[in-house]
Amino acid sequence: MLVRVTGGRPLAAQVYELERLRCGLCGAVFTAEPPAGVGDLFMSLIHTAELHQIGPFRYLVALQRHAAAVVLDPSAWMPWNYTQALAVAESGLAAT
Repeated sequence: MLVRVTGGRPLAAQVYELERLRCGLCGAVFTAEPPAGVGDLFMSLIHTAELHQIGPFRYLVALQRHAAAVVLDPSAWMPWNYTQALAVAESGLAAT
């Protein structure tokens, strides 16, 4: 993917990303590998949601929107029973 800046030369997206992580004082580039297992975790959630005829995108969006509630009671937010927790969370939001 190339990004063209008006009046400038094309910049590769990777160059831009590296510049964002470059130290302004010493010029060192800081990078970090994603934690091991993150992809496996998301694939597991997506596949489990599909097995229970739940839309994976809607499920993951619900988890993200109600992250505080998920942390307090993770077992209520599993793909097979999250709709009840979602109804409770959204009725609580509507009441406030």
